[in-house]
Amino acid sequence: MIMDNMRTVFMDLGRLRDDYDSQILIEGIFKDLRDSRLTKTYSVGYNEGRNRRDLLEMFRKSHSRETSFISPKSMSIQTDNFLTLEFLKSCRQPEHHGGYFLNLKGSRVEKSFHRRLNDADLDILFAYVVRRPKISGISLPYNNLTNQGFAKLSEFLANQKSIRYVNVMNNEITHLDENKLEEQICKWKVLCLNLRGNKIGQKGGETMAYLLTKNSTIRHLALGETEQTVNSVISIVNTLVQFGGNETLTKLDLTKTMVSTNAGELCRHLACVVEVSHTLVELILSKNDISDHDLEIFLEGLKHRNVLSRLNLSSNRITSHGAELFANVLPKTELKLLVLAGNMIGDSGAMAIGRTFTFTKLKYLDLSKNNIEDKGMTYLILAIDRPMDGFLISGNKITDHVAKVIQAQFMYSLLNPKMLDIRLWFDEEGNIHFARRNLWRYSDWYYYVPEWKHESKINHCCCPIRGGILLQLLSDE
Repeated sequence: MIMDNMRTVFMDLGRLRDDYDSQILIEGIFKDLRDSRLTKTYSVGYNEGRNRRDLLEMFRKSHSRETSFISPKSMSIQTDNFLTLEFLKSCRQPEHHGGYFLNLKGSRVEKSFHRRLNDADLDILFAYVVRRPKISGISLPYNNLTNQGFAKLSEFLANQKSIRYVNVMNNEITHLDENKLEEQICKWKVLCLNLRGNKIGQKGGETMAYLLTKNSTIRHLALGETEQTVNSVISIVNTLVQFGGNETLTKLDLTKTMVSTNAGELCRHLACVVEVSHTLVELILSKNDISDHDLEIFLEGLKHRNVLSRLNLSSNRITSHGAELFANVLPKTELKLLVLAGNMIGDSGAMAIGRTFTFTKLKYLDLSKNNIEDKGMTYLILAIDRPMDGFLISGNKITDHVAKVIQAQFMYSLLNPKMLDIRLWFDEEGNIHFARRNLWRYSDWYYYVPEWKHESKINHCCCPIRGGILLQLLSDE
């Protein structure tokens, strides 16, 4: 930026970095700055759509009197229309393995530039990333990227081997071009792809299922709230169970599909996946209107010994009967993490899980908002016979009596205050009470969680998908 008595000139040279004529342009600009003073205000960048050589001619003709030479280092980009070097640098956040990820959440960008990212902004972003191999993740949630922007991102990922995590959730992507993506996705080195919230529909789901057969690196795929149907789910299932299909996918998010009127069909096909898949360790089925009958169908596949160790069934229609069915199957599974938050299992459901808890491998259990009262919660807490990595119970109809039971479990080191989403406190008379405690819920699609290690402890890490700090759950898997 050139200030003082001169008019301001904004320049975006990021897209020219690898171009032959970029050096000519830069030399021409600074030659004119040494010999003249610009008499007009220009905004130079991708939004203007000007040809680079036209820009060169423009600067050659735009001078009137002598001025001092301004070095490139003294110049900075300061405009609401472009991502700046300083802003991108401020968006870097450390990753747990020593690298960095870019956290460009839409609200953060809008705060600085009064708008969210669009397709044209990707050129500057790519130019910044390509020169920084330590950047391993790009997080672009809640922006205005369209189909064209995703196509540009795919082309970039095919040539950039350092990017491992990509989050484009809740943008405006509605279509996946199978022909273009087929050539590119086989070159990707991406481990985690989050498409959640983009309305790609059934056709997009079927395209993604086909592309999974061409890719051998994607391990985490989030398709929650993307308007998937039974047909697209079947396509994904076939990709995971058929010989010659995908054998690398370990985590799949199918939150809130469009099959609420036929959840039984969804559960029937997913039961086949968990029964035969040798790679799928995590499945998220939140907000799918799954009833007790639908759950019974799913459990037919789950009761066979398999590798599934994390299951999220939050915000469905599972009642005490469904919880009892689940309790009978749990000892036969490898589940270490179970999320049933936002259902209606009540006291009898909690007691059913408590009766079989000793015979399970559970290390993390979320039963928040399930209409559980003191009787059922007390029974469940007393059934815990090993240290837990997480135990979430807020939002139930429990009283201070439960707080006393929890305090007793603290004494036996079976519950850790850091693992609970409630906290205990004492009043002036020494009576014990509890209050809700803010604790990150387990969500591998909003926040990246590293693989579980061969030890049981709690750690904190930065998350390369969306940023922030999340409780890292480690089990003795």
